[in-house]
Amino acid sequence: METEKNIRLLTARETASLLRISLSGLWRLQKDKKIKVVKIGRRALFDQADIERFINESKRPQRIGKI
Repeated sequence: METEKNIRLLTARETASLLRISLSGLWRLQKDKKIKVVKIGRRALFDQADIERFINESKRPQRIGKI
């Protein structure tokens, strides 16, 4: 029996808002192949799982200063 995968697609505006960046910043990330776009007809959508993966991969370890 297959398990259902819950796929959530976001619009460009929703994705930019989630990342707290401008639409042009989002398109720059897509052009630089840092974020994948899902094309359905003429619509460009973003898979929420890909966005969450991008966020997690973008995290940097925090530096701990001198105590």
